[in-house]
Amino acid sequence: RGRAWARRLEGPGNDAAATDLRELQRKVDLLEGEVDELRRALGGMREEVQFVNRLLEAPRNKDT
Repeated sequence: RGRAWARRLEGPGNDAAATDLRELQRKVDLLEGEVDELRRALGGMREEVQFVNRLLEAPRNKDT
């Protein structure tokens, strides 16, 4: 992926396109960071749901 970007940026005197590509790459990098944060948050929420489910099931297990 990085090589393709580099080749595009090295194009013959295409400063506007290079600027657009840099801006696009910056946006992609930001979005990838946000996706990573959301994945971590979702993982934490899954753990919390599992914990709460175990707590809710615990009284039933004591009765049996």
